[in-house]
Amino acid sequence: MRSRIRAIVCTCLLFLGSFSFSWSQEDPADLFVGVWELVEVSNIAGSMVKVHPGNYKIFGTDGSYHFMRVFPQGASYVQEGTFAVQSDSVYLERINWALIKQVEGKAHRLTYRLNENGTISIEGVGEIPFRETWRRVANYNTTSAAN
Repeated sequence: MRSRIRAIVCTCLLFLGSFSFSWSQEDPADLFVGVWELVEVSNIAGSMVKVHPGNYKIFGTDGSYHFMRVFPQGASYVQEGTFAVQSDSVYLERINWALIKQVEGKAHRLTYRLNENGTISIEGVGEIPFRETWRRVANYNTTSAAN
């Protein structure tokens, strides 16, 4: 009888433990959601070079993304589309609209890696192979700043 109760308790604990583990797992897309600023890109030789500030990618909770550039004269969208995380190292960008019309309607399989310093490295092979480093833009709450 005791071994039977022990088996039932162990089964329940195993079930509850696996349920709470899966419940606590975040959606992998949550890593992307927010505003990211481009800080480095690969040059023709493959070396990483710093980028002037003003290139932003905004990932939405609805699976959308917008890539925009900000200049002293104003801002413009470069491209927009949707994204879907396929694994812990691969995501897909589908380009719905772009300034460069040749890339519209295309999907790009990109690899990503979250770095220890909080930046994210992205690599892909679109029209040309590329590597980029993005840093998350701090979330600034304007409501609390006004108080």
